[in-house]
Amino acid sequence: MKRKYISVLIQLAILVFVQVIFLNNIRVFNYFIPFIYLYPIFKLSVHTPSWIIILLGAITGLILDAFMNTPGLNMASATLISYLRMPIIHLFFADEMDKEDEDFSPSFYSVKGYKYLLYILILCFLHIAVLLLLEAFSLSLYEQTIPYILCSTLISVPLMMILDALSGFRKR
Repeated sequence: MKRKYISVLIQLAILVFVQVIFLNNIRVFNYFIPFIYLYPIFKLSVHTPSWIIILLGAITGLILDAFMNTPGLNMASATLISYLRMPIIHLFFADEMDKEDEDFSPSFYSVKGYKYLLYILILCFLHIAVLLLLEAFSLSLYEQTIPYILCSTLISVPLMMILDALSGFRKR
């Protein structure tokens, strides 16, 4: 069990590094930034205690805030997503959780692809929407923020699916 948490911490550290150094500097047409740093939290087992998931989300967001000079925005959105993760898992994967005798972790290979895609899509959309709406914090900027949210979500989801495919390929 400890090995799994160490692996998640290493994945989070690598993805936060990639997010800060590379992905935050990608701004195509000023309409999107890919956000993939929460991928390991999305993949945690359903038996992981909620307080660990929320703490990981908060610390990850805080670290990103320190590097991006955004006072608490990433922390707020990452903490909210970490909190909402289990209700969304129950919404999509209740059958799979009942069937599994062992530890269930959502992935493209463990469930039907469209359910996993919707799971990632909803979590990504909520994370990016909360983050960017908090950043805008003005009704006058919402018209500019909505396309930014949609484009960032549409680029982040395929990147997370690629990460999932690579991690599933490695396990096979």
